[in-house]
Amino acid sequence: MELFFSRGRRRGRRRRFLDALTSRPPFFLLLLLLVLKTTTRTTTMFERGAIVMVQAHPYLISSSNCDAPHPTTRRHAHGAPSEDASITFLVQWTNPEGSNAEAIGENNPERVIPESWSVGGNKYCKSCRMTLTVRHTDQKTYKELVTVSHGSFLEQGRNMDGNTNYARGTKCDGKRYDAGFESNVHHYIWTAPNSDVGPITLKVTGAHGSAGAFKYNSVTLTYDESIKEAVENDQPPAGPSGTPTPPPMNYFDGLSDDQAVHGSEGKSDALKVIVAHGGIMLFSWIVFPPLLLYAGRFKESIFGKHWFRVHKYTVTIMGVFVLIALILANRYRVETRGRLAKPMQTRHGIAGSITVFCWFVQPIIGYFRPPKFLELGEGVTTKANPKRTAWMWMHRSVAMASVLFSIFAVRTGLNEHDPEMTFGEEAIEEIWNLNFLIVYVVFAYILIPILLEVLSRKRGKHTTRQYSHMELEMGDVEDDDHVGLTY
Repeated sequence: MELFFSRGRRRGRRRRFLDALTSRPPFFLLLLLLVLKTTTRTTTMFERGAIVMVQAHPYLISSSNCDAPHPTTRRHAHGAPSEDASITFLVQWTNPEGSNAEAIGENNPERVIPESWSVGGNKYCKSCRMTLTVRHTDQKTYKELVTVSHGSFLEQGRNMDGNTNYARGTKCDGKRYDAGFESNVHHYIWTAPNSDVGPITLKVTGAHGSAGAFKYNSVTLTYDESIKEAVENDQPPAGPSGTPTPPPMNYFDGLSDDQAVHGSEGKSDALKVIVAHGGIMLFSWIVFPPLLLYAGRFKESIFGKHWFRVHKYTVTIMGVFVLIALILANRYRVETRGRLAKPMQTRHGIAGSITVFCWFVQPIIGYFRPPKFLELGEGVTTKANPKRTAWMWMHRSVAMASVLFSIFAVRTGLNEHDPEMTFGEEAIEEIWNLNFLIVYVVFAYILIPILLEVLSRKRGKHTTRQYSHMELEMGDVEDDDHVGLTY
């Protein structure tokens, strides 16, 4: 009999070892190798110039290059720069009064500025807030790098829409602007220096698509304080005392530009990659964690005797989804040459990294799960193992941390990035908003667990699973909480 139980114990341990070997470390090693292989392959293709997708100018120029930021030779697939007179300039006021006040709608990169707002030439005045409009008359869309010798550009984000969470546009103390917004018309809001500094040089270099040659042009602005006086004199006289101030208005509403072209080839492809990353992550962290919680908490009372398989295979499926999402995020990072290369500098990056770290730690913790019962003498007893209790709390704590940080990562991912990188501004405001997350947390982590707890307790009054001495010896009860011993 003792020999029989000894063989049973060996078979049980061998079975658990094979199960762990086939379901845990090799699986994650395989996925890790897949990530490394994909990263290496993508980087190699990028270095060969096969993948340049949205890797167009000005991302090729270091953000710290302020002395000579404009390219002078070919770079990657972009041909050597050449001067192009089809790039034109127009100096305009930012509002019809010529004041330094912010204009409603000025963060819309596709706005159309009335020609009547022109200052009357390539001129500037002391501390005047102006709009420098750069237009490519060849009707192609461009990403641009613009520099000015004096004054400073207003920070409106790399996409020129007022959103700086995605990436900043200004560099070099405001004297350089990297415009990722692809269009043949760009409006740069610029504040002139507070004194007469002489001629000011404005230079722009642009490239169309991922392989268009560099084109540049420049213009010189001269000091003329009379333009400020002219626009002030053109204003209608103030009304009598007590006249109510008219409400602010959007002067850009209803204006159209038949010559303006926005968007480009390749941009949508790159955005699809990062949108897919967000969609997969959103699905994974909304659907799977509650299921893991339910299976781990209620076990066989709700999921039957194979509850642990549900728990384990759900983790595995979730792992596949998470790894695919990470590969997509890495692919987007490589194709855009590191625009998201420093994820720990954003709240979304920090929360997402902690969430993924917790998820990777969980299988490692699970692999070292101690037995539920102590082994004393020649066999397994029904005495609880204190190491298992400590392990269980560690397992639960890491799971709770991953859930909390995942919710924060989802919220910041939707809120702190360009809406085009997620599901669009309207969808975020109307569907994936804070109210949705609150309702989701209440239902998934409060109401449903309460209902399952009630159901579990009702079932527990009528059924109590019994285990034989053989099952205890072979370790089949490691995954269960309620044990009754029969002989």
